[in-house]
Amino acid sequence: MIEKIFAWAAIALAFTTMATSCAPRSVPGEVKLALIAPFEGEGRPLGYSALCGVRLAIHDHGNRLPGDGPFVSLIALNDDNLPSKAASQLRAAEQDDDVLVVIGPWKRASANAMAAASPKVPVLVPAPVGAPTGFVHRLFADDAALHEAVVAAAGDGCGMVFGEAKATFGSLECRGESKPSFLVADGDSTSTVRAVCEEEKATHERILAGPDFVRPWTLPLLPHGTEITWLTSWKQPSGDFEAKYRDFCGQAPTPAAVAAYDAATTALDALDRAYRSGHLDRRSVNEEISEIVSKQDFPVLAHTLKTNR
Repeated sequence: MIEKIFAWAAIALAFTTMATSCAPRSVPGEVKLALIAPFEGEGRPLGYSALCGVRLAIHDHGNRLPGDGPFVSLIALNDDNLPSKAASQLRAAEQDDDVLVVIGPWKRASANAMAAASPKVPVLVPAPVGAPTGFVHRLFADDAALHEAVVAAAGDGCGMVFGEAKATFGSLECRGESKPSFLVADGDSTSTVRAVCEEEKATHERILAGPDFVRPWTLPLLPHGTEITWLTSWKQPSGDFEAKYRDFCGQAPTPAAVAAYDAATTALDALDRAYRSGHLDRRSVNEEISEIVSKQDFPVLAHTLKTNR
């Protein structure tokens, strides 16, 4: 008799365990943001600047969702500034059920590769990327606005076009015997930057730089005193943010840090709203992000820079 009682108890425990495992996931004690950025090689300065921007946003948010809600933590995934690696790191983030938002990557080629992978987690992209769909949200001006800004900055005349700028700004390229009055460049590859450098030394024309051209590892390659008009949606750090970032991170902020902070703030606002609604899952968070981003504006900003190498 005793053996039968233990047998039935074991069966009951097994069914209870199965029922628990099949039940809807309750509110977790922790939710995560994932940051996809370069943390090794030449892209390392950009990655760590962005990392501290996200950490600061989480800190300012109180490190958790409203009231006694889940704690918010951050995981950093290195993409080596490579499109293929960005896509594979997206897949890694998707495997962690606690990751509810991904921030990154940080350049057009990587963003497009990641978007082509059809994310299953909301992604906030602080870079140019094709038309956002599904779980991909662009926190950046679109190509039409970028092209309009370059045309306005170029004025009359035509130019020489380098790197990835050919796809977006190719219509500005000189034809026939026309002489260039400016250089247009985009893309962060060393070969693109060196080609621009050689042409600039020969012609001394001004440089109109697309979003991906100005990076910590590209500017030192250009001659001292080179003037650049950088067309981007990343803001220059200033005021209270600059002081707060210096105090928290121990270094000066960069435009990437501002973009990271703003992206993380958008993510945290969406998490708050989903948590309050009682549906803290990827689909609900994605819907909240769509609502928030639809009311945001991402203009093209023209920053005038001068190299100091």
